Order: sequence, then structure tokens, then C-alpha cells
Amino acid sequence: MVKWGGKENTIIPKCVCPFSGLIKLAFIGKENSNGSYSSGPLTSITKLGAITLTALSEWDGVVPNSAAPYKMTEFYGTSKLCCFIAETQVWMVDGTYKNIEDIVIGDLVKGNTSNNTVLEVIPTKLGSRLLYGFNGGDSFVSQEHPFMTTDGWKAINPQATISESIEGFDSLSDIGQLELNDVILGSSNVTINSIVSSSASSSLDLYNFNVDGDNTYYADNYVVHNKCFVGDTLITMWDETYKPIEEIQVGDKVFTQLGNEEVLEIFSPVHDNILEYTFSDGTKTKNTSDHPYYVVDKGWCSNVPELTNERYDIVTDEFVCGDICMDDSDEQIELVNIEKLVGEFQTYTFSVNSKTYYANKILVHSEI
Repeated sequence: MVKWGGKENTIIPKCVCPFSGLIKLAFIGKENSNGSYSSGPLTSITKLGAITLTALSEWDGVVPNSAAPYKMTEFYGTSKLCCFIAETQVWMVDGTYKNIEDIVIGDLVKGNTSNNTVLEVIPTKLGSRLLYGFNGGDSFVSQEHPFMTTDGWKAINPQATISESIEGFDSLSDIGQLELNDVILGSSNVTINSIVSSSASSSLDLYNFNVDGDNTYYADNYVVHNKCFVGDTLITMWDETYKPIEEIQVGDKVFTQLGNEEVLEIFSPVHDNILEYTFSDGTKTKNTSDHPYYVVDKGWCSNVPELTNERYDIVTDEFVCGDICMDDSDEQIELVNIEKLVGEFQTYTFSVNSKTYYANKILVHSEI
């Protein structure tokens, strides 16, 4: 329960206000007394003011009210995401160009090494950030966005890229500083002679999207960058049958922690940070190192919990040998071995309302 406006005698049910502004009453037990919804359970009364103060520390931009307690609606749409301004030209598979704000799920775009399908569209706001441009052109991109150069991925502010938890950019060894004389790959390569910045309204709309394939697309003719289980992972369906994860479709009914639920979205990126877990009953799973598993007496755990926390806002502990997981029959099985696999793998995940499903009979988080 929470106090409204600090009044001792006014108590309302606690609820979650996510990015969309929609209210969900699922997992309401996972809330801390400081307003964090990541872990719990709640052990004391929570004030709404504490919730909004926590939200303020996690969002970019200046909130209009500028005084606590804040309204939750003041935070909607101010997420810190690397993105481009409207009218940025995206190169399509058929050779035409389309404004980034007009891109929709299912569009086919050219990537660096493959033709890619748009899986998710991600609009956001500029907030307190600056926009940047190259060689005297208009400013069009935020400082975090990765560009492919002849020397690998680089960004105007690589540390900001890492802070944004962008897939594949975990440290400065993964992404460098974009500097003068760097050559950005594109439909025709561009040598950077100058980098300019400019300010704009904090409410300026910015755009990005996720694709499959090689996770790249062309923005104004520059190659730019935009978790999961490998194929053959068996998903427990609503009727107690099993289906390979790569065959899961939107609308399928799967068995989750909260019962039977419909699949809402499908994601299938390529990854190289794949681990194989072996369990005491002989079950093996192959997945990205940051994928969360449910562990008895520990909650959600992954091999690299700090990345899981940052990328998916899921507070996790470290997944280690000896941890006890739950299968789809509520039987306990022990993690007995962890092996790192070499190479790139097509991976898959999907979203359901509870954000959980059973992979090779083991309860896991969807991450999305």
C-alpha cells in the first residue's frame, strides 16, 4: 500500500506506471519501500513521492514541475535512447528511402551485410541531450548512437553508449570515440572533417527501431547499429506439448509463470555471447549470457547480472553452479555446468504479459 501525498489516512492500492503510462497490477509484490519495482517484497508503506523521486533519477530531461513530489505522467516519453530526428532517411531493400518516422514493423531495410526486417519501432524524446551532425550538415543524431567505421563501431560519446546498455557494447573495447578523420561506412564512405552540436526542444521527437539479421541499418546513408535463446530450444505450450522457439508465432498460447498466455511479439537477433547450461536432470539450454533464470531462494539470476540489470531493468543475482531452478512440473533441478560457446548464433525470444516462459522446461524471463 502507498500513502497519497503523505497523508496518513489516505491509502490506495499500489500500482506500476510503466513507460507507456498504462497501469498493470501484475507482480505488485515486487516493490521496495523506496519506490523501486525491481525487487522486494514490500516491507513497509511506500509514499508516492518516493516512487517519483526514484523515477527522476532514472530518466533524462527536466521534468516540468521541477519540484517533488512529481507526477508520474511527467516522466512518460522521456526515456534516454539513442535515436535520430524526423526526416532522417532510411535506405529500404528496394533501393528507395523512407523517413525514419514513417518506418513500421515489417518494413524491409538494407543492413551492412544483410537485408533486415523491422521488429520494433522505438520513438522517444530528446530531453536534455544535444544533437550532433557531421561536415557542416544539420544535427540529426544523439551522442550515443553507434556508427560503423573502417576501424569498427564508434560513437560521439562511447561511454554514453555503454550507459545506454545497447546490445553488444559493454565496454570501451567494444566501441571507440568517433573523431576527426574517421571514415564512416555507408552507401558511400564519409570522412569526418567536423562534428557539430546543437540544442533543441526537450520535447523534440526522436526515432529508432530494432531489426533482425545483422542488427544494422542505413540512416542518412551511414551504417548504424540498432537476447535470447538459440534455435531448437523447446517452449512449453498451453496444451502441455512443446514447440521449437524458432517456430513460435504471434498469437501462440504458451505456458508461463502465471498460466497460459498469448505471444505478443517475436524477436530473433544474432548473438555471439552464448552459454550452454547443463542441469542435474540432463537438460541443456543455450542462450545469451545475460538471460535471466528463476532460482529458488534467489529470484531472477543471470551469468552477467550487471548487464541484465542495465539492459532490461531486471534486478538479478549471479547464476552459478549449484543454483536450483524450477521446471514446468514444479520440480527442482540444479545447474551443474556452464560452458561458453564460440561463434555467432541466431537467437530467439518473445514477449507475453507476464514476461516469463518455460525454455526446455525451465522457467526463464523473456527480457522484453
